[in-house]
Amino acid sequence: MSAQCPTCLGRGEVPDAKTCALPDCGREFVWQDDGRGRAHPRADAIYCSKACQHAAGMRAYRSRRAA
Repeated sequence: MSAQCPTCLGRGEVPDAKTCALPDCGREFVWQDDGRGRAHPRADAIYCSKACQHAAGMRAYRSRRAA
């Protein structure tokens, strides 16, 4: 955790920036952008968005089906 979160009303800190786990993306992010805004942020996510999470899941599904 780095600094106090300016929009969390003193309830938390801003997590350190991470890199998206999807190899094709590689975007740096702090909160997972899932379209719900900051009401339900995901600081523990490994993907930058739900779209990247879904793409990784589909890639794993297709590789399991091919095997």
